[in-house]
Amino acid sequence: MSMKAWAIHKAGGPEVLEHVEIPKPTLSLPRDILVKVKAVALNPVDFKVRKNYSGAAAPHVLGWDASGVVEAVGSEVHHYKVGDEVYFAGSITREGCFSEYCLVDERIVGRKPKNLSWEQAAAEPLTVLTAWEGMVERMAIPVPPAGTVYKNPKTLLVIAGAGGVGTSAIQLGKHVLGLRVVATANREETIKFCKDLGADFTIKHGEPLQPQLKALGIDGVDYVMHCWEAHTLWDELPTIINPLGKLSFITTGEELKIKPFMSKGIAVCPELMFTRPIYGFDLDAQRNILDSAANLLESKIWKPRMTQVFEWNQLLEAHKLV
Repeated sequence: MSMKAWAIHKAGGPEVLEHVEIPKPTLSLPRDILVKVKAVALNPVDFKVRKNYSGAAAPHVLGWDASGVVEAVGSEVHHYKVGDEVYFAGSITREGCFSEYCLVDERIVGRKPKNLSWEQAAAEPLTVLTAWEGMVERMAIPVPPAGTVYKNPKTLLVIAGAGGVGTSAIQLGKHVLGLRVVATANREETIKFCKDLGADFTIKHGEPLQPQLKALGIDGVDYVMHCWEAHTLWDELPTIINPLGKLSFITTGEELKIKPFMSKGIAVCPELMFTRPIYGFDLDAQRNILDSAANLLESKIWKPRMTQVFEWNQLLEAHKLV
């Protein structure tokens, strides 16, 4: 059997995406599930892979955020059955989800939040996993027991607060971890967006950070979730992070100097949510994170952040906006 998909045969801009028919995937790994895809989301990783694709194993299907229905399960699948509704980011080492069906290891799949549309659910996994891993795991910010109201006296700075990971980080920091949250945003609409999600204060990442923080009565921050290219603002961070503070960053295009952070004992923690699926390490942790996020979304503690919907035949146009 065949299926429809969007795939690439070579590196390039959005124009290299082609609407193709390829074989429908079949189960071969025992922990895999076959998902009938209902909606997909776009992320910067899609255009990075598209621009740098080597051409191996063409055609290559992109897409690492999806929601859908389980159509078949492998011989050792424990958590899902046929008909279950799920959402996931998947693995960058495998074919993506810009297709009618895709295979994914059940251990990195969460149950779809019941109150979200297919499109809303597809927009959550990659950014939720990145923020949660960066903050709760890499920076070890304590998570209060479920059902408790907890006010953490420490301060979190979210750089690029209105982006995908930034909006997850704001909500996680404020509504789950109980931190005082400062987010960076430059435009009026993004400033309002960050505050609506829970940011206590906003400052502009286009201006020096330290004077803006001092104007808010904040001498230093305890945690930084850097959701932009890390080399931007990098030189400012050692001056604004408190001694024994922590910094997590998600991407960089340049070499980073760590020495300036040493005198304060600042922990510098890279975060890549694909690490677990790439290395097959501690995979169930991602399912647990996505299920926790589903609970938060269903309780409306966490707000879905989908902003625009495209039809299947408009994927090319959507890629031009990422």
